[in-house]
Amino acid sequence: RVNEDEVVFNSGSFDKRKGRWTPYRFCESVKDGKNQFSFRFGPKESTVAKQSKIKHQDNAYNKTITYSEIKEFLDEKTELYLRPNFITEDPISIPHHFNKKEDIEIAAFLSATIAWGRRSMILKNAQIMMEIMEHSPHDFVLHASNNEIDKSLNFCHRTFQGVDFKTFILGLRNIYQNHKGLETCFHTKNDDMSEGIANFKKMFDVNSLGPLLATKSLLKHLGSGSKVGLITSRMGSIADNDSGGSYGYRMSKAAANAAGKSLAIDLKSQGIAVGILHPGYVRTDMTGHIGLMDADESVIGLIERMDNLNLTNTGSFWHTNGDLLSW
Repeated sequence: RVNEDEVVFNSGSFDKRKGRWTPYRFCESVKDGKNQFSFRFGPKESTVAKQSKIKHQDNAYNKTITYSEIKEFLDEKTELYLRPNFITEDPISIPHHFNKKEDIEIAAFLSATIAWGRRSMILKNAQIMMEIMEHSPHDFVLHASNNEIDKSLNFCHRTFQGVDFKTFILGLRNIYQNHKGLETCFHTKNDDMSEGIANFKKMFDVNSLGPLLATKSLLKHLGSGSKVGLITSRMGSIADNDSGGSYGYRMSKAAANAAGKSLAIDLKSQGIAVGILHPGYVRTDMTGHIGLMDADESVIGLIERMDNLNLTNTGSFWHTNGDLLSW
């Protein structure tokens, strides 16, 4: 961006640990004269001067650049990235393989879900996802048999495991069978897409990432014989969903359940048991005080579940009343 007294654009930095120059990262400047700016790139001059073989060494410290040079630089990057051929090297190419709206949005949603890490790895694993879904994601979501869906259990992208992929497929099946498709997840009463996406993200931050990060921060205080209880909801159960709606809430709770199951597996070797607990339909402000039990009754049941939690039943999904819930 170019302001009256400042220019900020992508440049580079020197990575001491890797011993190499990484081009086109953050750079800022202060106005030095009419249409000219002084830039500082990378570390101190004394450090850079020792790196005689570094590419772009001439940009390692103070340099004056004009508006026309800025434009030339930005035009060069525009030509490099703003072209159809660039799509083939990026995960955005995955939805471009399809013409049907439902195929496009499913492919885009799943590709975006695993979009962290090296771009080449994201692209490769997104392609594997489509192969598992036989390159017909919408048809697969609606009609795949249990055995065909179980093929997803072999998938892995960093911390996104096969059970997560299977959960997403089953969740998408419910959405497309009963609720007009994935697009409806992001619409609000005011039909404000940006508001819908913000609310969707907030639900995942609170309901899914919150319990996971809280557990991670407390692990140093836990030892063999410790127990972790994650309060979730049976609305995160795909098999138990017979009323639809509440997309963001249901999906965020399903993600919390998946996190709890993974924690149970990972912490078992440390002697730590994990319980995934539904408190019941409790009369609170959230339910408008029309639930089936009071909070104290729910808490008594939750304490009993935690008392009975051990390394044999770790990772189970329990109702506060003791019923074992389906995923």
